[in-house]
Amino acid sequence: MLNYLIADLNRMSRKKSLVYTLAAYVGLFFIMVYMIYNPNLDAGGYASKTDMFLEFYPLVVGIPIFLSIYSDDFKSKAMQIAIGYGIDRNKIILTKAIETVILSVISGVLLGALAIVMPKIIGLALSHEQFLGLAFSSVIGMLKIIVYVNISTILVYHYQNAMYGTISFVLLCSGTIRIILSLIFSQKFVVDIIGNLTEHLFTTLLAIEKLNYITTGSFNINSIIEIVLYMVIPVIVSMIIFRKKELEF
Repeated sequence: MLNYLIADLNRMSRKKSLVYTLAAYVGLFFIMVYMIYNPNLDAGGYASKTDMFLEFYPLVVGIPIFLSIYSDDFKSKAMQIAIGYGIDRNKIILTKAIETVILSVISGVLLGALAIVMPKIIGLALSHEQFLGLAFSSVIGMLKIIVYVNISTILVYHYQNAMYGTISFVLLCSGTIRIILSLIFSQKFVVDIIGNLTEHLFTTLLAIEKLNYITTGSFNINSIIEIVLYMVIPVIVSMIIFRKKELEF
């Protein structure tokens, strides 16, 4: 499994699309800072604009992460070949999930560090709450990529085609599915029958925990467990689905 992980990471390191996309996003960040910078800019204004900018991070950077991990493998049949050489399907799925975490954390730490360091460069002093807000925005971006990729890969493993997963990932990152689910869950008859499920949506959990920590300095353990389940359950479902699928060569 470790050898497969290292080989896959080496393959992805030779792909330029992810590097170019991340570099372009960083470039856009510098452009945004240049556009908003003026003598009247304060730390609050910078934090607000940067927080809005980081909301696009999961979609913009997440797509090349998703394609780097899954698209080439299914196009070249490399995954099927690896299985043919005796690598367990569950280990392949787990390896892909680990790769998602690695790439998400690297990109998120880079963007988060840049967002936090930039005020010092332009002569602004962030408050403790503003610092935490920007740090949480980058962490939330990482978690969204990890969870949305894991959910989307259920379709990838079912159809053995990255296109369906890519569509799912875009719909999740753009908030389309969240809006639809919120509309369904907020209906009175749904609330009356099964309660308010809106507060259990992934984005709602993240927003609540961000606010909780900034205001109280603590997390809600139940919400943390739900967030972890959002990361783990799709991987388990993918394992179950892929185990039963006939490989397409």
